[in-house]
Amino acid sequence: MKATALNDGQFFLKNRIFQCVFSLIILSTAISCDQQPAESEVGATLNQKSDISLDKLPKGVVDSVLAARPYLKISGAEKEIKNGIVYFDVAGTDEGGTEIELDLMEKDGQWQIMEVQRDIKIDELPAPVHAVLFEKVPEIQPARIIESDQGNGIIIFEVFTQSADGKESKYEIKLENDLAELLSEEWQH
Repeated sequence: MKATALNDGQFFLKNRIFQCVFSLIILSTAISCDQQPAESEVGATLNQKSDISLDKLPKGVVDSVLAARPYLKISGAEKEIKNGIVYFDVAGTDEGGTEIELDLMEKDGQWQIMEVQRDIKIDELPAPVHAVLFEKVPEIQPARIIESDQGNGIIIFEVFTQSADGKESKYEIKLENDLAELLSEEWQH
């Protein structure tokens, strides 16, 4: 087989095509990395969640968070769609070193904190919540528990389970005035 030499124009054209293809690959990787599904933690498959960079958050989200928690060291954010409503979840560490997440939704043109969440262990469940959970679901083996303070005296405990095949389920217990109730439907804001 006889090799043919490229003239300057052909070399330039092939080099330029290579540069364009390489640029497209880099660009598509950057775009796809911008809104990847949130890291795989228990409970993440039950709603539509994707990571979002702080500079892509709507105006007012970070302002609302820092107005409520001025010492929060923000570490990340997610966009979540739950029951057709868009939320932004802003995660960080509070002044005491506790990792928390503030969930915000837009109401009347303002970003409002709907709940403040933190992961807890089973031995941190308040006694009434623990009693109701194990009375109603005696064989439960929680994989993750989230305490969701609604800011109005109501705390929702989200208890996640995960089967051997990875299927996730969630139970919610409402605690108000030291009375616990297993909810039959997901808590709504």
